[in-house]
Amino acid sequence: MTFKTNPLEQAFRRPNVNLRSNPFTNQYWTTVSHTLPALLYDGYLRLTGRKPRNDDRNTLCRIATVGINIQRCGGSRFTRVLQTSFYPETMMKTITRLHKAMMVLEYFTSHSWVWNTDNVTMLMGQMTPEDKKVFNFDVRQLHWAEYMESYCMGTKKYVLNEELSGLPAARKHLNKLRNIRYSFNTILVVLIWRVFIARSQMARNIWYFVVSLCFKFLSYFRASSTMR
Repeated sequence: MTFKTNPLEQAFRRPNVNLRSNPFTNQYWTTVSHTLPALLYDGYLRLTGRKPRNDDRNTLCRIATVGINIQRCGGSRFTRVLQTSFYPETMMKTITRLHKAMMVLEYFTSHSWVWNTDNVTMLMGQMTPEDKKVFNFDVRQLHWAEYMESYCMGTKKYVLNEELSGLPAARKHLNKLRNIRYSFNTILVVLIWRVFIARSQMARNIWYFVVSLCFKFLSYFRASSTMR
């Protein structure tokens, strides 16, 4: 995804794409990935006594590609998209507005469609080479990766009015968000596993087996290294 290589400034979340097959799973991740972070951010602003304002870019509730989730369930598709945008309002209001905007497209994103291009193919077949150069609408010649790169860079520069000179700082900020996410997930897994170890003998046995296996592997590795 180009927003990972060319991120937006002051991104609130890392760009993310998930494909899911269950609408209930989608609702769960919508709550975890969108609603809860929005509530936490709004709570942080209230505790610190700050408000988003039109003239304060640092307090804008900026969302940098929170995610695109497409679910396929029994032939239907459920789509939720939170794309690059920012509003001088609370994060929860921003989330609600964007979700409502996506619900407008629900009919089109929850059905399968078959598009017939016979007329377009016939028209291109009747055009002369000169006409094809003047009226070039053959999307087969489009390089989609380059197109999406230009699309994201144009959004960054002309829609959000961000200078391209700020890309190094934006990449550094995105790496920081990645490290925070990995650290949080690691701590969460360790805490959950500690609870299982404290309550389950089987979990303790598995843990001791994995640790002993690691020690045996390290011992074998050291022994094989010294023999060389």
